[in-house]
Amino acid sequence: MQDVIDRLAPDVLYAPEQDMWVRHEADGTVTVGATHLVAQHGQFMLFTPRPPQTVVEAGRSLGVMETAKTAVAVHAPLGGRIVEVNAAVVADVSLVDRDPYGAGWLMRLAPTDWDAAQASLLPSAQYAQWVLPRLAEKLAKPVDFDEFNEDLSCRLPCNRTPDDRAAATPADRAVVLWAGPAGRGGAGGRAAGLCARGARAGRRG
Repeated sequence: MQDVIDRLAPDVLYAPEQDMWVRHEADGTVTVGATHLVAQHGQFMLFTPRPPQTVVEAGRSLGVMETAKTAVAVHAPLGGRIVEVNAAVVADVSLVDRDPYGAGWLMRLAPTDWDAAQASLLPSAQYAQWVLPRLAEKLAKPVDFDEFNEDLSCRLPCNRTPDDRAAATPADRAVVLWAGPAGRGGAGGRAAGLCARGARAGRRG
């Protein structure tokens, strides 16, 4: 597993619960991307971002990446306003797997409060220490959601009515796979994953 740790970029900060990275730019904006651990959920086929000028809070969805079977929410590692979406990734989402810390960046944000956000982010060495005992779980094969035949009660919109799900945006319907919210860790991610059938039903609704 050391080879996985060695792939971490040394020049960015990490949001551990989301497995996202952040780079503070000279103009005050931040570049945001997904770590290479995110690619363990399968070959991504589509990236549907929220549009520029959208204001998001930390922990809320920036958009959705989809594989053949799952929709994965991209959670904001900090609050701010989206100022740019990486059009190259929208056109070819495989960049996230091939060059996650370079050409595969996802968005640029104008942070609401960079000083406060920075305090919750980890440098590479600290993130490596945090993620190492959790690595086996993060690298585990994702759940095959076709095995589940009922919606489960959780924080995702899997218990909404069919009309609610039909009206939801792709980002609203997304399933969190690689990490739960702060305080929940991997267990939160697994619990959220069990609601995928309801989220997928919403896409078809």
